[in-house]
Amino acid sequence: MAGVGRHNVGFGNYLNSRNFKRQALIATGGKLIAVEVKNNLPVKTAVKGWASRAMGELDHNRVLVTSESGNKSILDLSTMQSSEIKRVSDNPWSKVRNYGQLVQRPGQLWCPLEGKRLACYQQSSRTFQYYDVGQEFDKFNFIQPREIALVNTANELYRYQLDQAQLRPVLNGGAPLQLGGTANELQVDNSGILWIASLNGLWRVDPSTGDSKRLGKDTGLVDDRIMCINQAENGELWLGTLGSGVQIYNPKTGALRVLDQSMGLSNNSVVGILADAGGDRWISTFDGITVVSSDGKVLFELTEIDGLAHREFNRHSYLKTSDGMLLFGGVNGVTLMEPQKVKALLTQTDLLRIYLTDIAYFDWFADSEVHRTNGFNQLERVVLPASHRFIKLDFGLSDYSAPEQCSFAYRLLHDNENNPDHEGDAIWTNIGSSSELLLNDLPVGSYTILIRGMNANGQLTETPLAIPVRVQEFFYKTWWFYLLCALPFLLGAYFWIRRLHTERERLEAEVTNRTQQILRDKALIEEQAAKLQELDELKSRFFTNISHEFRTPLTVISGMATQIRQQPGQWLEKGMELIQRNSQQLLSLINQILDLRKLESGALAANLVRGNIVPYLRYIAESFVQLAQTKGLRIHVLANADTVDMDYDPEKMMHILSNLLSNAVKYTPAPGDIYLQIDRRHSETGREHLLVQVKDSGQGISAEALPHIFELFYQVEDLATQKPQGSGVGLALTKELVQLLNGTIEVSSKPGEGTRFLLSFPITREAKIQEGQYIPTVENTAHTGIAPEIAKTQAAPATQASSTGSGQADSGKPSLLIVEDNADVRLYLSACLEPYYQLLLVKDGQEGIDLAIEAVPDLIVSDVMMPVKDGFALCEALKNDERTSHIPIVLLTAKADFESRLSGLRRGADAYLTKPFEQEELLVRLEQLLVLRTKLQERYRNPSFAESPADSEAVQAEDALF
Repeated sequence: MAGVGRHNVGFGNYLNSRNFKRQALIATGGKLIAVEVKNNLPVKTAVKGWASRAMGELDHNRVLVTSESGNKSILDLSTMQSSEIKRVSDNPWSKVRNYGQLVQRPGQLWCPLEGKRLACYQQSSRTFQYYDVGQEFDKFNFIQPREIALVNTANELYRYQLDQAQLRPVLNGGAPLQLGGTANELQVDNSGILWIASLNGLWRVDPSTGDSKRLGKDTGLVDDRIMCINQAENGELWLGTLGSGVQIYNPKTGALRVLDQSMGLSNNSVVGILADAGGDRWISTFDGITVVSSDGKVLFELTEIDGLAHREFNRHSYLKTSDGMLLFGGVNGVTLMEPQKVKALLTQTDLLRIYLTDIAYFDWFADSEVHRTNGFNQLERVVLPASHRFIKLDFGLSDYSAPEQCSFAYRLLHDNENNPDHEGDAIWTNIGSSSELLLNDLPVGSYTILIRGMNANGQLTETPLAIPVRVQEFFYKTWWFYLLCALPFLLGAYFWIRRLHTERERLEAEVTNRTQQILRDKALIEEQAAKLQELDELKSRFFTNISHEFRTPLTVISGMATQIRQQPGQWLEKGMELIQRNSQQLLSLINQILDLRKLESGALAANLVRGNIVPYLRYIAESFVQLAQTKGLRIHVLANADTVDMDYDPEKMMHILSNLLSNAVKYTPAPGDIYLQIDRRHSETGREHLLVQVKDSGQGISAEALPHIFELFYQVEDLATQKPQGSGVGLALTKELVQLLNGTIEVSSKPGEGTRFLLSFPITREAKIQEGQYIPTVENTAHTGIAPEIAKTQAAPATQASSTGSGQADSGKPSLLIVEDNADVRLYLSACLEPYYQLLLVKDGQEGIDLAIEAVPDLIVSDVMMPVKDGFALCEALKNDERTSHIPIVLLTAKADFESRLSGLRRGADAYLTKPFEQEELLVRLEQLLVLRTKLQERYRNPSFAESPADSEAVQAEDALF
């Protein structure tokens, strides 16, 4: 740095210049100093006026230089003097091809010669060895210690084995591989892969397999005109291109980075790349040399001012000597550099900075243009009015070496942009070397003007200069003005849309409410309809079964009244007993229904007395012992205490226990057991309770029916017959009576294992003490339908008259089988039919089937509703058995509806009588059936009928009748 002039003018510390390209004025210490900068670098030139094309190291400090014109010279690097080689026949250097690639090997320099030959120069002995290759070629390189790859003048790739002098092409589809463009350089990487830089892309050839592949724009390269190759230490290939700068290619991953002029490269036409000892790349171009770090960052740039022979360099003309010196050949000779010394002088240790020296703009408040030359560290946002949208900026760099080669660029960064930290990706506007920037007609908005600089060495400022600006708009172009104008229309539209939206929501809500109400009403109607249908079915079933319960005693009462009238001497006393007993049964059924109605209406109240309840419960159970014995059952009474003093209602307790015991007797098949267990327990609260259990070993109740057995009119199906049993009133009444006495009732059952009812009553002692033991009378037992007389009658087993094998008794009377489960009805039928028939009596359908097959009676009279098997099953079984199919069967039932009659007739019944029936009607029907059977027997015994043709009218009529 040399001072041009010094003047003591009394200035303070200050830096300024009218033209930072040439000089800078420095005021310091009371002196004004004008300075300019010139670099003194270790750069040398030689062979001026030559257009160098190739260089090769002969030995220490001697380099062979070839030119476009064909001249060759030897350059002495110690003196930078060159001696031209005479073109004579005995001088091999004069035969080196002008554009040939010179290849350095340890102690050797290999050169392609004219005449299709290859020369090897031994540096130690300075002797030559020649090889006749057989092809004209310029570019080659070693792929094996004694084998080279070469590209001939037709751009075809060959392999030449030096020891065998054997030349063979590298094939591609059976023909020599055609590169399709001029080959500029052949290089072999660390893994033995051959790379060929050509004007038709980068070729990759594997010498071990012969596989080849072309890399170009179609495979990701930005430019496929490759001028030179340099392999980095990490395996990446630095590819110099003709017009796109340097492409840094990773062969392993295929990744590609580009270094061009926009990033500080001196020119995009790259002709040579050399690496120094520090790993930095020296890149020669058509416009100077750029030094780039190993990570791709531009360090500085060299031009003629730095001592280069010329700015334009030639391809193939670059060399790194054995001692690390770098040579580049161009259109005006050769330039020699010591890379480490040059970098030491040009690599800036401090960060390159850019300074703002002046800013001018129109100030709205001052109503004039203002200038500002200091205080930039606290620079606030500059506000520019809409009518004066301009700003003028002056700035300078902290590096004054070769200031005329510095350049500047600017860009506008809007406040809503999100890449202030990625300035390298932004588009910058280059303003050249001018250190002034005038921006007119700036766009409206808030943004920052960014300015960056680059020194003569290609180094960019790390932090750009930032001037925040807000440019105002004319009020009539602002958004709030448009909004203000549109506000009335927007408000009107808003309220209109709001009204429509509110009305639509109201209508939708109304429709939704109405729809939901309709759905709720529909569901309620369907639920009520289902309940009504279920209730109707329950009542229908109830009345059907209760009618059967009524018809059976009515049949006995009506029939016995007739018998007493016809034979008073024989049937008066017994008939009156039957009539009284069946009347009590009818009264019991009626009282159960009336009691249930009283309970539901609240008219039935508990009449409590205080006393010992255990003997009373024993008495009720013992009244069922005789009835149970007639069915082969045993009743057991178990009590853990002989005395339980408590309040109880004797009549209602009798109804409850009688219903449970009568059901147990009814549904428990013989042999079986029924248990009445009486316990006294204390609850968790300390209160005493009476527990009464009624268990049986009967057929049980199915799991589906168990939750419904206490429902009114619900009838449990008999597991044996799969038909509803009872009237559906008894257990419903029982539950209501238990609850009336503040008790609870629970049931558990398993099909085939029996049923258990558990009753629990609180023990209280508040009622009047009972005087004497309560003993129920006949009137008190009316609700159970069981009186002492029933036990006597039912205790007598069913009688069975003797019969012969022909079905005719000794007395000559026809035999008649009566199948009836009710003892009173059996007794009544016996009274009606005994004078006319020999009677056989059984009490269920299965016994009737067995006795009919065994005795083969002349007639059968059967009830329909019976245990084990009903009358329909009996009729179907006997009519389908050849042994009994001819026996006439008369069905008696309380079901008088058409479907029941039709069902019996379809199963083969010959007659169907409903209870109560007239005795005379029953006798006439039996008589007619017997007469018809007798006629058929006689008809078939007649020989004349046996001789009649099968198709005669008489036979067909008889067959139809039969």
